[in-house]
Amino acid sequence: MRALAPILLVLASPALAETGFRCSFTVTCAAAGDCAPADLRAEIGLDEDGSALFFAGDAGPVPALRLASGPDGFAYRLDNGATGLITIHADGTALSSRHADGAAATLFGTCEDVP
Repeated sequence: MRALAPILLVLASPALAETGFRCSFTVTCAAAGDCAPADLRAEIGLDEDGSALFFAGDAGPVPALRLASGPDGFAYRLDNGATGLITIHADGTALSSRHADGAAATLFGTCEDVP
């Protein structure tokens, strides 16, 4: 199975979102079960017009669809065709899965509310 490239995420400027979540993922696991340490961060911005994930690089914010509240869920699609899902539970634990080219990976971490 082809391994996915790590997802590099960075914190967004507070001016980009009214409220949201700041997340840190510390473990990544391939679908086959091989896990490794990770140091990945993301911010999910929530505003009147919807949600956005803030990624590293020149792409800028990625539109995200808010799926649920309690647990909070966010789905997104990157320009390269990869899709992802982030689920944030009430206790702050979080899962992020990414799917591309027939491979999948899951990241485990925590998220906190950003007022």
